[in-house]
Amino acid sequence: QVPRHARLANISSVNGRIEIDGVGGNIEASTVNGAMKVQHAARNLKLSTVNGRIETGLVSLGGSQSVSLTTVNGAIEAALPVGADAEVTADTINGGMSSDFPELVVKKEFPLSKHLKGTLGHGGATVKATTVNGSIRFRRGSDAG
Repeated sequence: QVPRHARLANISSVNGRIEIDGVGGNIEASTVNGAMKVQHAARNLKLSTVNGRIETGLVSLGGSQSVSLTTVNGAIEAALPVGADAEVTADTINGGMSSDFPELVVKKEFPLSKHLKGTLGHGGATVKATTVNGSIRFRRGSDAG
């Protein structure tokens, strides 16, 4: 347990799952073989894994906030707040891609890859999601706040 507004840096694991919930400060975490689940994030977020799924939910997204989600072999699912202000990009080579937001347009590129780019609200924050072998999904979370 940490204080709600703690900053988590260099959280890492080699063969294990990482779960973080309700931390309002910046979060930086990585694992080699394991899934990551970060819920109720409110600041900068940098999550990476080699072999594992990334699932995250943000309660606010705007301003100069930066979100980076990277995996090689795994899916990415991110819940973004309905009132988000962000520039969003995503890439996958071998996997599907979907979004609950009509502003985020998925384009298929020959022969296999898919790319997504779009602006939510007024832009500002940046969200980047990348995987090689896995799907990417952006879903609607709760209102920003």
